[in-house]
Amino acid sequence: MSVVALSNTRSTSLLQKQPTVTLDTRGMICPYPMIETRKLSERLGAGDVAEVLTDIESTAKTSIPLVCDSLGLDYVVVEEEKFWRIKIAKKT
Repeated sequence: MSVVALSNTRSTSLLQKQPTVTLDTRGMICPYPMIETRKLSERLGAGDVAEVLTDIESTAKTSIPLVCDSLGLDYVVVEEEKFWRIKIAKKT
């Protein structure tokens, strides 16, 4: 496991938090992971942490972070052995 991207230094705290919801986009090609992440973010409440799983590097390192930045979400991207895990939360 290695952290490959984060929205800001506060985002590292997301590593310790358990997700309240997981969105598995493995096997989906763009733009579907971005669309589904945007929909998921609309359901996030204060204190909720969502987790997005993807098996496409550009989705993990570029597309999902762009969505998070445009929506003002904190995020951290973690590379696992065969996929990426992106934890997102509303900024506090």
